[in-house]
Amino acid sequence: MTDAEADAWRDQVLALAERLNNLGCNVKLDKLEQRRDWSRWGPRMIEVCDLTLIVMSKAYRQRWDGDNLPTEGAGTAREINNLKGRFDENQEAFRSSIIVILFPEIPEKTIPYEIRGCVEFCRVSPIDGEGMEELIRLITEQPEFVLSPRGEVPELAPRPSVIEHQRPSGDNLVWLDAAVPAQRDEIIRLKDEIESYMPPPRRSDRPYGLDEWIARLGEWADDTHSLITGIENARLLTPRPPSIGYMQAFEDCQISYQHIVKNLSGSRKTGIISSLEEMAQELYRLVNQLVRLALEP
Repeated sequence: MTDAEADAWRDQVLALAERLNNLGCNVKLDKLEQRRDWSRWGPRMIEVCDLTLIVMSKAYRQRWDGDNLPTEGAGTAREINNLKGRFDENQEAFRSSIIVILFPEIPEKTIPYEIRGCVEFCRVSPIDGEGMEELIRLITEQPEFVLSPRGEVPELAPRPSVIEHQRPSGDNLVWLDAAVPAQRDEIIRLKDEIESYMPPPRRSDRPYGLDEWIARLGEWADDTHSLITGIENARLLTPRPPSIGYMQAFEDCQISYQHIVKNLSGSRKTGIISSLEEMAQELYRLVNQLVRLALEP
């Protein structure tokens, strides 16, 4: 600093100490002391005072980083070493006992990286008093905003079921009891789909051409797989765990569908055509079994 800058800095520090004193704080500042053992005074004040205010500056940052000339700033360097030791010993105790002060002309990036994210800092203009209220709130732990005393948790009655009075006719769907209104329409649609589930197309029923029959069987298999997935998704809506029989039927349905898909690609072979019809009939039986197990209480 130039002499003028040093004088301006000293005046701001003294103004800060005076304002804090006027606001009831017991301030310890080297500028206000005489005939002290300066090699011990600063570290001692850090030890005995409740809070240490670090008035940040470019020169202080240089001493923190060790970039100052080794013949300058020995007292500040001793204090910084004391602070770093306290940080290493107990980071929480260090954080709660430090407040960094930034004068108007000092950028936030001047705060050392080691403590920038863990200490409170307050921007203060001591000459005109701007920022002093925030600083006093930090020092005295008086937050600006507080909640009113916590109230009692209300006892809220559950809403009446919207399902009980809108249950569809027909088979009792156990999963419907656990569905929320947004899911109910989809479940009812799925129930109608299950009730209208048709067996696979057979070559002997109509004079299908081979290509047409294979295409129809492929579409039926894909629709059946979608139905299997829909049954499982609907069953997941109920909190009860699935039965062992249901889980076995679900796995058998998936395996049976995969066999049909695999054999459709080689379906022009005579032996495969016959086995495809048998696989489709077995899948039809398994899906009906899956439905019964999903609906059981």
